[in-house]
Amino acid sequence: MSQLNAPSPGDVTMPSSTSESPASGSPSTSPPALGAIIDRAWHLRSADAAGSIELASEALALARESGDEQAAALSLRTIAIAHVALAEYDEGNARAAEALALFERLGDAAGAAVALATMATSARRIGEVASARELLGQALERAQRSGSGEAVTICLNGFGNLHRSTGEYTLSLQLHRQARDLAREYGSLEEECSATLGIGGSLERLGSFTEALEVYHEALAIAQRTGHTRMEAYAAGNIGTTLERLGRVGEALEYELRSLAMKQRAGDRWGLGISYNNLGIIYRYLGNYASALEALVASLAVTREIGDREGESVALNCIGQVYEEIGDMTKVFGCFSSSLEISKTIGFKQGEAYSLSHLGRFHAHIGDMPRALAYYIRCLRMAEQSGERYLERSALDEVARAYSHLGDLDRAAEYLRRAIELSRTTGDRLGEATSLWTMGEMLTRERPDRAGLEYLSQSLAIAVEIGNRDVLRSLHLTLAGVYDRLGDEAGATAHRAEYQACAEEIFNAEATRRVSELLVGFEGESARRHAAMLGLDDADLLEINAAVEREVASRIVSIGMPRASDGETTIVRDGIVDADPAGIVVRTFGEFRVSVGGRDLGTAQWKRRRARDLFKLLLINHRRSMTIDEIIETLWGGRADRKSEMLVMNAISHIRSALEPERRRGASSKYLIGNDRSYALHLGDGGWIDFLGFKELIVSARRAGSARERRDLYEQAIDLYRGDFLKEDLYEPWTATERDLLKDAFLEAVEFLAVEYHRAGELDAAIDASRRILAHDSTSERAHEVLIASLVARGRHAEARRVVEECRAAFRRELDEEPPEKILALLNAR
Repeated sequence: MSQLNAPSPGDVTMPSSTSESPASGSPSTSPPALGAIIDRAWHLRSADAAGSIELASEALALARESGDEQAAALSLRTIAIAHVALAEYDEGNARAAEALALFERLGDAAGAAVALATMATSARRIGEVASARELLGQALERAQRSGSGEAVTICLNGFGNLHRSTGEYTLSLQLHRQARDLAREYGSLEEECSATLGIGGSLERLGSFTEALEVYHEALAIAQRTGHTRMEAYAAGNIGTTLERLGRVGEALEYELRSLAMKQRAGDRWGLGISYNNLGIIYRYLGNYASALEALVASLAVTREIGDREGESVALNCIGQVYEEIGDMTKVFGCFSSSLEISKTIGFKQGEAYSLSHLGRFHAHIGDMPRALAYYIRCLRMAEQSGERYLERSALDEVARAYSHLGDLDRAAEYLRRAIELSRTTGDRLGEATSLWTMGEMLTRERPDRAGLEYLSQSLAIAVEIGNRDVLRSLHLTLAGVYDRLGDEAGATAHRAEYQACAEEIFNAEATRRVSELLVGFEGESARRHAAMLGLDDADLLEINAAVEREVASRIVSIGMPRASDGETTIVRDGIVDADPAGIVVRTFGEFRVSVGGRDLGTAQWKRRRARDLFKLLLINHRRSMTIDEIIETLWGGRADRKSEMLVMNAISHIRSALEPERRRGASSKYLIGNDRSYALHLGDGGWIDFLGFKELIVSARRAGSARERRDLYEQAIDLYRGDFLKEDLYEPWTATERDLLKDAFLEAVEFLAVEYHRAGELDAAIDASRRILAHDSTSERAHEVLIASLVARGRHAEARRVVEECRAAFRRELDEEPPEKILALLNAR
């Protein structure tokens, strides 16, 4: 969800010369030096807002000293606009209110209109839409009364920006065109530029990308001709946004970086929030999730700092999408829900619609397709009502996916044909690739055919052309599955290799490290904000931050980013372990077992329980260094001293001996790396660890191109899950987080399979899967629904009634409430 770079009314307009006479007709008595200072301050407001404030403050002091109220009002107006440009809204409003009072006393209706428009800008940016509308209404009344075409233009542009924020794009376009015509009539290039940018923004929202691009270039030329650097920065940023829509991502990145640099020099924090967000979208487009997250977190920080609620909503939506695309669903719902809440509070219709779409995908991910469909359709209706064609295309695609998964393929195809036509009409190349892929995947899901392959081939050609790595990755995975079903082993192998190449490029070790660091910072800041609200002290905050770091590090492994050939684990299709016979195999589900070269390690090889425990701890943190202090605190809950450090050293020695009994004394270990009072376990090429293999399968399933592929991968994953993780250490706190994450992923897989089995008519498999869930979670609504429905479909009504009674007892016992009525009603289904 990109943001438009749109200068606001009052930021950049109105003549600055003190020779302008007040409405009474009496000339200004300001000395020439004062007029020059005010003019200089006015012209600096774009390139150096802080310098503008300094000069205008000097002029204000001189004006007050000489008793020149007109000069004082003009100085205050400049100070107010510069403060707003710096996103210092309280200070800007205070100075604008002072200017308004002076202009009103002088009878200068045009000056009063500009002061009110400046205050409206502040209100709109912090999400106070009703206040902004009221202030602009007052401003327009004064502008019309004054007969100043320039003041009227400011108000028209202000209303245009406001209506675009509330999703009324056609009305916004009309207002900006009126403003441009008026600006051309009285010859104000600055106001013409501002109106032109507004026209481009409305056209872009309405899906006229090519026309919007032409208009933005026109605005850029005007800004460069007038030397208005802030306008130039916004025009360049909007060109970048539109180029991204058209699939010209390399050019888009150049323009957006140029816009960012200009805003950084000007100290334009509101504009920086927009540029960081749009850069995040471009980097995500390119599959560079670390850079995307870095830019989006910067956008969120800026928008929160300056109170830009609209920008905060957009940044949260985009951060949620990054979490979604790297396969980490733990934070997705929170980001999208927070964005939706903000958007609804401030009346930001575009943000609300995008949040609904994203929440729909979240519910689709957890298997609640009816709710997902409801979110998608609501988003579609909002897009149709506002005329936002880009969002409409996306919503059509999502609605089609939902109908496809619900088995209504004809309706799904109807929506997809509309989406493809719309993407081609607007020039939305990424949207076209996505919709073609969805259509192809749907047509080839059960039985590959020529039409489905043609759609997938067209999508692949576009993805290659526009350079979208993530779409390419997913397409190659889908095509590999299609060729598998066709029996074309060579084709399947070629596409699987391309998929792996894309995955390794996107999720290499350095990207994983950077994403981990950024998530620690983002989630740590969120935790600290909540902790500060609760009045916790610094020691508590440090403890919380450390916990966040450990949890994120664990989850980064949990999301299973594919790695380059680092030998960490190797799993081939169908879950077969491909480990070197001389390598190390570790099993952690159910019974803990380690074998080296086919030989199981027993008590004699470990020598001490401490060595075995330390190996498990390092295994949980595989390839991540742990300091001696961390090890001692985690395993034994104490502070490091000489005695405890010796215990660690002895345990390390025993682990090395167990894993490498032939290692010469004093030789370095292949598997246990020590460095600067820290240790890391790396089992090397040919090694295999069951819980890491399980995670890779889970994440591959989440990213699968079809329900069939997801089912296959989930089935392989649950085959590895032979019991709770490190069951013998059930009461050790250092195993709890990893155990819970793995169990949650296991239940996610089994729940998906239970639903799929029931949908496919494989009722016995659905019954077994549902019972497997209930063995871990006796109040799972979905498991009870599938189990009862499957039993009823099988004609096992007495057994279904027993399950209902067991469900009622479990809900009363665990939740102190009755089960949902929809579960009880299943008994009457036929």
